[in-house]
Amino acid sequence: MSEGQGGEVSKTYIYGLMAGMVLTGAANTIVFKAQDEAVVLDKPYNHPFVQAFTMFFGEFLCLIAFQLQKLFSRNWEETQAVAIAEAEQKGLNTNVSKFWLLIPAGCDTLTSSLQLAGLVFVPPSIYQMMRGGVILVTAFLSVVALKRKLYIHHYLGLLLCIIGITLVGLTTVLYAKDDDGGSSESTDLAIFGIALLLSSLLTNGIMFVSEEKLFTKFYIEPLNMVGYEGIWGMLIVGLIFIPIASNIKCGGNICPYGYLEDPIYAIRQWGDSPTLLASVIAGAVILASFNFFGVSVTKNVSSLARAVLDVSRTVIVWVYALSTGAEQFYWLQLAGFLTLVAGNFIYNEIVEIPGLNKYTRRNLAKQSMLSASDEGNE
Repeated sequence: MSEGQGGEVSKTYIYGLMAGMVLTGAANTIVFKAQDEAVVLDKPYNHPFVQAFTMFFGEFLCLIAFQLQKLFSRNWEETQAVAIAEAEQKGLNTNVSKFWLLIPAGCDTLTSSLQLAGLVFVPPSIYQMMRGGVILVTAFLSVVALKRKLYIHHYLGLLLCIIGITLVGLTTVLYAKDDDGGSSESTDLAIFGIALLLSSLLTNGIMFVSEEKLFTKFYIEPLNMVGYEGIWGMLIVGLIFIPIASNIKCGGNICPYGYLEDPIYAIRQWGDSPTLLASVIAGAVILASFNFFGVSVTKNVSSLARAVLDVSRTVIVWVYALSTGAEQFYWLQLAGFLTLVAGNFIYNEIVEIPGLNKYTRRNLAKQSMLSASDEGNE
């Protein structure tokens, strides 16, 4: 475990953040998939860009929570003074420009839009498993941008992740026709959904690593960061993405409204269905919580740990989908899931393989202690 920007953080707190991220992340996927499956006013709720806007509104709520924390916390000024002093001792800049947060916010905007569009065409567990590929992108960018060193067990873990994601993707392609009565359109849409999810991995990895990079340069409160990312996200989606998508004509299942997006119809659907409106509000609150936990993990541990945890919530989504009958069980999907989990366990050193564990964190710490002991005996 690493230290936070403002001092040492307890393991209990870290594990609490991790558990919160996994649980709210799984809930986030389930809630937004439920929105995609809703049919209101005789049309499906297919609004990926409107959904992205509501997600960023949820992130903006973190900024309000941050201001309320400042207002009602008795020891706020004293706590902040201590945290800032410790941050300055570590060489962190305590005056961060909000424009720096535009980098992760822009990546988050593209990631959310691509993933929400992809979620329309694939089952939620497949969506969650495919997102596991972010660990590959994050690992590569961590080496390039953060100068993190990888060892043989890391590369083995990454290889297993690639195999697992491939098996999961094959499940969608091979069984989409069977699930939809032999429709070739269903298969094409499933492939399209997978392509969107794969495209989102690059921007998602950049977002994770850019946030960690900012934490190595600046002192930033997680609630504050998520809140300002929400503001930037709402501006980008509301002023650029939605107006453009609302003027792109298309048809078929991808565009049930005749255009790529129809925000007015989305609002009408909210008004006609209290259940849909409740899920939209719940989605915003859950997303705000998820991003707070995620950014906190990046700050106190690493962006790579966040990517690994992002995959861990897959099991909750998959079990939920099977238990509700939303998905069928396939052995190939199980094989892909187990391979993906094994890759993540090996990469994150939860499981150590004899002969390949010389450079795990635990053994490197032992070697460092032995070296220090030998020097002390000389």
